[in-house]
This record gives sequence, structure tokens and C-alpha cells, in this order.
Amino acid sequence: MLSGVNRIFYQAAGFVSGVTVTAKLVKAADLSVVNAEIVFVETPGDPVYYADVNFPVDGKYYMIVYENSQRMLMNTFEIGGYPGIVTMKPPRIG
Repeated sequence: MLSGVNRIFYQAAGFVSGVTVTAKLVKAADLSVVNAEIVFVETPGDPVYYADVNFPVDGKYYMIVYENSQRMLMNTFEIGGYPGIVTMKPPRIG
């Protein structure tokens, strides 16, 4: 992916529809919050959600995703360098 607006998809836990999915985007270099008010839209008839997210410059970002205000997932995005490549890594538990 390149810097700028990119569409990000998220599948709700347990394939549940009707939840409120939000996220916070953090720049890894200095841990500054880029956007704390990302709101995902549910795809009609499917428990898949999407948001158009602005990655202002190339670099590494962390996104924390919430369902109904409960933290569910953290992803790492590496923007730039190789168009079309995005790395998403869930956090280690334990």
C-alpha cells in the first residue's frame, strides 16, 4: 500500500453483525496518534466491516481495533516501499 487513503477490511469476531467497530491509528516512529476516531461501516448482509483510512506518510503504523468499545485486535501496517504489500501481525499472547 502507498501513503494516502486506503480501504481496510475487518471481520467481526464470531462472524457477528450489528456491532460498532472503531479503531485508533498510531505512528510507530514516535507513538503519536494519527487518528483516534476511525469508524468502520458494516457491509450489508455480511459481518465484514470497512473503513477508508488515511496513512499520511510512508512508514509503520499500529491500528488497534475495537468492537463495542472492547479492544479486539492490533495490526501492524507497513506503508510504502513495495506497493500492494501490507503486513498485518496480531499481537502475541502469553
